Amino acid sequence: MNQITLINNKNNIYIIDTKKNTKKSVQNLAKEKGIQHKMVYQAAKKTGSKSTRIQLALIQKRLPSEIWPNRSDNLKRDDDYLYKVITGVRKLQQ
Repeated sequence: MNQITLINNKNNIYIIDTKKNTKKSVQNLAKEKGIQHKMVYQAAKKTGSKSTRIQLALIQKRLPSEIWPNRSDNLKRDDDYLYKVITGVRKLQQ
């Protein structure tokens, strides 16, 4: 089951996190985390870049594969690897 869901209401767009059981507007989540709302929207909609996904994962302190479990295995592996390198869990392979 997907952990992050994007709900488009008439007046607002909400992010539902089923793991944390939270519902926040894209605007409020972006303001709370100090990032642009466009990045939150793109990541939730799955159109964001790798850097967007990694930045949101770092903010939430969760592996990207935990936030977006329905991504392809290759994408989850690559995103998780980059997240672990950035956080110091793994060393960069040359």
